[in-house]
Amino acid sequence: MRRERLLTPGPVEVHPDVLAASAQQPLHHRSPEFIALSHEVWRRLQYAFDTTSMVVVQAGSGMTGLESAIASVHAPGERIVVFSHGRFGDRLPTIARRYGLHVTTVEVPWGESYDAAWVEQHLTNLLQPADGVWLVHAETSSGVAIDLPTITAAIRRVCPQAIIGVDTVTSLGVQELRFDRWDLDVAVAGIQKGLACPPGLAVTALSARALERIASQEARTYTLHLATVIQHQREGLFAWTPPVTLMVALDAALRRLQDVGLEATWAAHQQRHRAIVDTAAAHGVPTLGMPTAMGIVALRVDRSVEIRRTMLEVFHLRVAGGQDHLADTVMRIGTMGGTWSDGTDDLLKRVQAALHHCLESRD
Repeated sequence: MRRERLLTPGPVEVHPDVLAASAQQPLHHRSPEFIALSHEVWRRLQYAFDTTSMVVVQAGSGMTGLESAIASVHAPGERIVVFSHGRFGDRLPTIARRYGLHVTTVEVPWGESYDAAWVEQHLTNLLQPADGVWLVHAETSSGVAIDLPTITAAIRRVCPQAIIGVDTVTSLGVQELRFDRWDLDVAVAGIQKGLACPPGLAVTALSARALERIASQEARTYTLHLATVIQHQREGLFAWTPPVTLMVALDAALRRLQDVGLEATWAAHQQRHRAIVDTAAAHGVPTLGMPTAMGIVALRVDRSVEIRRTMLEVFHLRVAGGQDHLADTVMRIGTMGGTWSDGTDDLLKRVQAALHHCLESRD
């Protein structure tokens, strides 16, 4: 029987080499071997984020990392602006308000995007300067990514000292992301998407500005307090027992990323993404919005549930539906994962054939 292939927006398929690494007996988290491996992971994560700044690792999901960052970088009473273009941008104000921040939310409908001029106008019209600006780079809910470098440049023109925090959960290891060059302060991701690992770790890049802010804040959480995480990491340790098997898996995945190279990895995602978009377009099926998030193709389809069932039962391809109000009218196909080119199956052609069959019968 043909095996099922996982093509959701996350978690994604994990390469056998990474699975094999994680299947080893656990290392003791204070052993010299694990400490040496941790240093390698932290260093290789700098490569993934294209930064010389510190990257911290925490147990939990990408949302754990985002909550930890917001709680650790900002003090109660600070003012932040959240620009949202989908479900994950909508979550950021909820987190921030729970930690006593004053939040201005500026949003566009799911499937739409926004540009630097729009951001600059909203920030210029604020009655008081923002202490932080938070955004989502690539929206998993809609398949739309923002032009992050031009937008961060606009933020710096209006709010030069503001913390710029970015959800990069669906862009790290997927499409161009330049932490230092784009002058970001906080970038948070999980490991279960572009890094193609089993889920369970959050990774966060922090600028010198962010590290200074974190050092000056009083602790409002215990395990999520980044100052504690940073202090222990500088000593080569984790503050609490980490998921050691996931660290071994992440080390293997990051080695693969470096072997292939960032630019080649980004290009491969773009090629797969473009091929799937073009296949759907040939049947008159549009994307939800401008297809600019390279890790996911969000298609507007009638009978989404039925089409997804056919793709699973006939072609053994598991894809996702839309989120929330888009559950029945959107189908989302992930282009991320460590087994697209594993030599056992021409997966892209298989996806295209499945789409051709399902969308042709829909016509």
